[in-house]
Amino acid sequence: MARQTHTSRNDRGFTLIELLVVISIVALLISILLPALASAREAAQAVKCLNNQRQMMLGFAMWLQDNDEYYPTSYKKFSEIDGKKDAYVPWYGKAFVGQYINNKNQCSTAFPEPKQIPSNELPWCPTVGPERRKKALAIGIGYNKYDGNCLHGYISDWHKSLGRHKLRHSEIAKPSNVFILADAELKGKSSYIIRKLSAHASEPYMTQRHKDSANISFADGHARTTNDPVTEYYGNMIETSAWQ
Repeated sequence: MARQTHTSRNDRGFTLIELLVVISIVALLISILLPALASAREAAQAVKCLNNQRQMMLGFAMWLQDNDEYYPTSYKKFSEIDGKKDAYVPWYGKAFVGQYINNKNQCSTAFPEPKQIPSNELPWCPTVGPERRKKALAIGIGYNKYDGNCLHGYISDWHKSLGRHKLRHSEIAKPSNVFILADAELKGKSSYIIRKLSAHASEPYMTQRHKDSANISFADGHARTTNDPVTEYYGNMIETSAWQ
């Protein structure tokens, strides 16, 4: 006589409908969490960028102390430096502020990769994409060379042979109103200087890349985030002059 066996309901696997329900729930949870995770990542990058700018301003402070309070030029052409001829070294290269922020490279296109770019993460805005990081001068944080009423403009002269500005830090009457560094962009390519305060086709400009906000560092050493840098900057300049 054949022995009858019974299969328990608990021994069988998922049905197709049950599996689809689980997949749908997981997909729904992912769709809910991804924007929040992306927002948290953007916020973390903004904080890191602001911290990087603060650290670089400490580098500027040490440079000023060692150079009789004169600000460095945005770049200088060296006839020969570190074994290379005709090298244009930017302000964050080892010859300038880079020596104080542990950047061991001159960051000039005269050098082969990877010595064209900073040797550490500090000079970078973390939102700069990997394709831009392969290019010299594409750090995403710009040095103030705005051609108007501020620190590094065409209205002021440079000691080109010395690689520094003629203006001394102590000559700035309102250092909290004069920006030194800020998020920078140029035609979708991250820049290392700023010549315009708003988007411009052919000149590097200040950009609001952190949730429509920009990180800015000032001559008095403080750094902050603002969602309207142009209006804020012009407002400060109208209220009080930065110069003695």
